[in-house]
Amino acid sequence: MLLKVVDTETGLRIVDFNRQSAECSQRDLYLWIPAGGKDMTMGLVTPALWIYCLCSIPLAGFYAAGLSGWFYDYPRPLLVTLFALFLVPLGMLVFKAPHAVLANVIWLWAGATLLMIRIGHGLYMGGDIPSDPMIVTMLVGYILVGYVWAMGWTIYFNKSLAIATTFVR
Repeated sequence: MLLKVVDTETGLRIVDFNRQSAECSQRDLYLWIPAGGKDMTMGLVTPALWIYCLCSIPLAGFYAAGLSGWFYDYPRPLLVTLFALFLVPLGMLVFKAPHAVLANVIWLWAGATLLMIRIGHGLYMGGDIPSDPMIVTMLVGYILVGYVWAMGWTIYFNKSLAIATTFVR
């Protein structure tokens, strides 16, 4: 079955292409769904989504390192566990889990917020983060990058037609 996803004023409309005689425009997307089940290809996943996945892997490592440093001087098992937990939402996107978009938006904002709390706690306690103005500026930059990354990808996830047709919200 070949379905055509049409962007209308009222939202997305899925039309069975075999039963429609009108010609297709370039804004329309096509989705092949096998008769027996769910489409397991990454057909409508855009290059932007692949960039998101690939660039989020180092970010997950950065968040894991920052948060594991909060406890007992960076223990490796905690670092690896946090890194694996931060990769779960990305895996959900790759395997097109039903609520992958929601899990990734939560991951983006939770990671940025936890990093901000971690840095703020270190500055407030004064123990493990020096209060040198240059270092504080760098740490504030890390926080801003986390929040800008979260805001940009949240907007993309909410506005993208490919995301809307590929994932359940």
